Amino acid sequence: MREAAIVAMSAIGSVFYHLFGPWNSLFEAMFVFMVLDFAMGFLVAAIFKKSPNSRDGKLWSVPMKRGLIKKGMALVFVIVGQQLDYVIERDYVKPAIMFFIIGTELLSIIENAALMGIPVPSVLRRMLTVLNDKAGEHAADKFADDVLGRIDKDDNNPKRRADDK
Repeated sequence: MREAAIVAMSAIGSVFYHLFGPWNSLFEAMFVFMVLDFAMGFLVAAIFKKSPNSRDGKLWSVPMKRGLIKKGMALVFVIVGQQLDYVIERDYVKPAIMFFIIGTELLSIIENAALMGIPVPSVLRRMLTVLNDKAGEHAADKFADDVLGRIDKDDNNPKRRADDK
């Protein structure tokens, strides 16, 4: 029985490694950001009742399922990147995809913090630009500018500043 479990775990690990490549700091960071974003999105809806994804801002299973499906698709893109890197015998595509995913997760984490009324450190705002440049992706710039614009607008709101004191 124990040997069968060891063989099964080894097989799962081998498949995971072949699909995703090695578990490195970039993969770990992406995974942590995905989990944090999901947890913060849950808190925004369940505790703060300010989710932009539901009719009344409260927790609703449909947006949560959509969020999980989107995260699943992000992992599919990582698999695609890994396989393309195998084909071109370079380590280029997967890291670019992972930097992009980390950037989009960071955007969502920042947006969730803003919805909770938590001030966003300027270093995280600057990090969005760094991640976009590092990934070579500029498609998210408009979305990032929109989110950052909403945060800046909220930060300049005198009522908000009074509430933070």
